[in-house]
This record gives sequence, C-alpha cells and structure tokens, in this order.
Amino acid sequence: FSGSEEIEKFLKYASFSGEVKKEFLSAMAERRNEKLKLFAEKLPNFKVHKYALDIDVVQQEKLIGWPSDKGFKLPLKITGTAITEGPWRGMSGEWVYYPAAVIKRAAGLLTGCQVRVDHADDGSPLNKVIGWVTKSWFGKAKNGKNAIKYKGLIFDHEMAEKVINKKIRKVSVSPFVRESVEPNKGLVANDIKAFEEISILSENNPACRDADVAAV
Repeated sequence: FSGSEEIEKFLKYASFSGEVKKEFLSAMAERRNEKLKLFAEKLPNFKVHKYALDIDVVQQEKLIGWPSDKGFKLPLKITGTAITEGPWRGMSGEWVYYPAAVIKRAAGLLTGCQVRVDHADDGSPLNKVIGWVTKSWFGKAKNGKNAIKYKGLIFDHEMAEKVINKKIRKVSVSPFVRESVEPNKGLVANDIKAFEEISILSENNPACRDADVAAV
C-alpha cells in the first residue's frame, strides 16, 4: 500500500465534483482500513497506542470548503513533530518509553498515513479523515529532543482554518508497538511496525507534549 501514490491520485482527481471526491476518499479510507486490519492480524504481539489524553467531549467536525475563499487555498501544507523520545501515557492508560533508536527506525513509516481528527476509529464518518502525511523523517523537536518530524496536507477547510489560526496546535500518533518490561523503565517500545494514523487534536491534549502541527 503506497500512501504517496494514493495522494497523487487524489490530487489528480481534485477537480471532480464534491460527490466524486467523497466517493474517492471513502474508497481510499476503506482500502487502508482493510490493510491495517490484515496487518494487525499478522502481528498479534503488537498493540496500537493512541497518544492523546482522554476528554469529556469529542467534537464533530464537518468536511467543507473546496476551494477556500478565506485567505488560503486547499490543500493546506502542514509540518510538525509527531512524537519524541521519552515516556508517554496514552489513551490506554499505560506509560510506554520510546527510545531514540526505535523512533529513528520507524520515522519513515508515517509517510502516507491518514491525518484524522481526535483519533477517529476505522469506520468513522468520512469527515474525520482530513488529509495525508506526505513525508516523515528522524530529526529534532524544537526543544532538541530526538523526534519523528513530518509534512502533510489538509483538505478540510474548517480544520485548515483552525491550524492557521493556531486554535489547533497539537497532534497525536497511533503506532503499532511491540513492548517489553524493563526493571528501570517499565514498558519499553522495542519496535514500531507501522502507524495507523496521525490525528490533529481539537482539544490540544496530546500525551506527548512535544507533538505539534503548524501551517507552512
């Protein structure tokens, strides 16, 4: 499954009507979800962690705006830090330590992943899939920590506007992780085989405080 290939196809057909775009997006999302399900079945020793903190209210976001008429054009180019080295407590409640070597090996795996809103589950409404990651690499966060950096595209007008206005500043990833228990660090990530997605967070509530998003 080639994420960059799917993005190129989407951009190629971006001039189609709204209904055609929705059908195309839906087919791509369904295809990716099927691949992830098969992937998970073949890797029973890996778990998916979602690195956002629990909130009481999950907002519904709408897919609108082709093209934008409010000072910017879609797709919006974004960049940021996906995750950094260190211990992070996700939605499962477990603290997992991510060594620099592990995130370095996995850095390129985020390329081609969906950009979602608030860790929308597979099968959620189409308006929860708002873009794709176009590039990811191993680098440094703003504070100097070892990190997975990324670039991407957002196709949703409302979410793009919130990123530009800095109402949304934070993101969270969902890695497939194999863990072990170490005496001094507890649960440690030994390997990351894939990322399910990366989400922008409407409540700016990442478990990894360094994970962010900004318009380019």
